[in-house]
Amino acid sequence: MSKRKRSTGLIAAAIATAVLAVPVAASADHPGQTLTIKSSLTMNPFGSAGKVSSPNANCLEQRQIVIKEVGKGKIGSATTSSTGSWKAEPKYKGSVPIKVYSEVKPLTQGTAGTIYKCLGATSKTRTINGG
Repeated sequence: MSKRKRSTGLIAAAIATAVLAVPVAASADHPGQTLTIKSSLTMNPFGSAGKVSSPNANCLEQRQIVIKEVGKGKIGSATTSSTGSWKAEPKYKGSVPIKVYSEVKPLTQGTAGTIYKCLGATSKTRTINGG
């Protein structure tokens, strides 16, 4: 085999190896790596139910929700289902109209390998006018 053919073959093999290695390295999780994942939170007009949304399904289940009345503090709490849904029976402290919102607490998962940090979120404030 000539020097030129051998050099061309080696260069082609090196390029092919580099091209194949790049996608694997870019997508692989490294041990001890922390991935931060955003969450969002919605609440129904009555302040009694809602849903946590996240691009990572691990950030939906078993999230702690706190329902708060503006100026009064905590009036209820709930834990999300596997789909991120939650229901609560808040105990309102004031008289109507009442302004309420909900918060989802941050959650960190994983002790070995990749650690997932699901960020907390706050819903929009809702005004409950009564019935």
